[in-house]
Amino acid sequence: MELMCITPMLFVGGSCREAEWRLLRAHTALDGRQYVAPRTIRQCLDHCDKTAGCVAVDIDVDVVPLRCWMHMDADDLDPDNIYTQLGTDHYQLVKRCPHALSPPAGTNIHNKLIIRLSAKS
Repeated sequence: MELMCITPMLFVGGSCREAEWRLLRAHTALDGRQYVAPRTIRQCLDHCDKTAGCVAVDIDVDVVPLRCWMHMDADDLDPDNIYTQLGTDHYQLVKRCPHALSPPAGTNIHNKLIIRLSAKS
């Protein structure tokens, strides 16, 4: 299993510019949820970085457009759930940037839909 850091933390003026990822080439994990909007690897990684609860992505790189699968449960990253799959790269989020912290209080995430809760007046 190949393990490498693909985007090291970049600090400019004391702030994080990019998340840190661990890449396993030609691997995938069970239970990913497809995210259909991205057209590039960077868009897929950025979406995970900015989505509360996202711990990893699988990217099908041998198709056009590429396919992005988000993992929202750390159990997906158990070694028994990761296996070899040619044409798919598995990226684990090692460190999230500050801009990607959880949504504000009063926000729930359910099935990738952000629901804002507010008190009745």
